Amino acid sequence: LFRSCITEHWMSSGETEELHLDGFVLAAFSVRRQFMHGGTAIFVKDTLATDVENVMVDFNIEKCIECSIIYIRNFNLYILVFYRSPSGDFDTFLSVVESTFNRISVNKSVIVAGDFNVHFNTNEKNTTDLCDIGLHQKM
Repeated sequence: LFRSCITEHWMSSGETEELHLDGFVLAAFSVRRQFMHGGTAIFVKDTLATDVENVMVDFNIEKCIECSIIYIRNFNLYILVFYRSPSGDFDTFLSVVESTFNRISVNKSVIVAGDFNVHFNTNEKNTTDLCDIGLHQKM
């Protein structure tokens, strides 16, 4: 279905435009404009390219949250990839993730991927707060 969700690709906008993988297309990406490194990207099989909609996001906040989102019409599916820098503000990250889920239609399937820089094998507050977002959504 899709090849890969990537975080911390470290590319600029011009570099992403030059990136080509045989059999795949870059369906969505985010890049940092002020700081180095970071970024997110989603690659899909080239046979799906005409069925993929890049969901433009206007809430990337460098070092707090970076994301790419696509919608695949034939599968009624959203794919989201998030990156949170370890030094980023967690409450801002959490707020934007929750807002993102609220903007997605409730009648769609969702795949979430990314590097959240939380320890999912613990009961830390950040981990619990992030995992609880799904409980409050109408998915």
